[in-house]
Amino acid sequence: IILFLYSVSYATLCLLVYYIFTNISGCYTEKNNKGDSMCRLLLILAMLTAITEPRTVDKDRAVFYTQETVNDSTFIQRREWIEGEYREKCFINDAPVDTDYFHEAILDAEREEARDRREHDQARQDASYREHTRLRAQILRRLIHEHVATIRYYVDTLSSYALIPYRAFHADTIADDAMYTYIVDTLLPQAESISDDTTDTSFLSNISSELESYTPRIKQLYFDTVQRAIDTCTDTKQLKELLTLIS
Repeated sequence: IILFLYSVSYATLCLLVYYIFTNISGCYTEKNNKGDSMCRLLLILAMLTAITEPRTVDKDRAVFYTQETVNDSTFIQRREWIEGEYREKCFINDAPVDTDYFHEAILDAEREEARDRREHDQARQDASYREHTRLRAQILRRLIHEHVATIRYYVDTLSSYALIPYRAFHADTIADDAMYTYIVDTLLPQAESISDDTTDTSFLSNISSELESYTPRIKQLYFDTVQRAIDTCTDTKQLKELLTLIS
């Protein structure tokens, strides 16, 4: 486009010169017409030569520059095409390096960065899982503590007021003495031995679920037993104690 505009401008200038030349030529006599025509022809040829004359480019040059940071290292690559000749310059942290070494180093850095990213993600997931497990274990221990406290209160009350002989076993609550003995002698001691260092959520969940199922049943056994004692007890002293219990 630039060459075309340049040629048009040059042609316009030539036409202007031609116009001036023809006006001056008009001052000559008819004798000189043939000579004038020849001069005009030569001028037109010169103009056409100027328009169609090929233009040359001094240099054919292209430069590409890239810079990227990978795994805390800066990689710079400069590629040049000058007069058809290709040249490449590579730098790592501003230090010039061989091209082959540059490409191998950037691949190694990318692999290292990907590995670090993967390890970081795994570490974050592990930390999240540990925190989740810690909180879950803490909640389960709290639930176990509450269930143990409730069951222990009713069991101790039955023993303190000599109500064991009046226990009103039932299939909907505590079926028999074997089940009651399991709760008192096995389940409660196992639950009470749990400390803040116990983090096995599977174990804690099982104990918590078992205690949760027995808590309302023990409570109902207690009320049924007290009612049975009131209905059948003939000992005045014990009845007074029962009166104190339900006050």
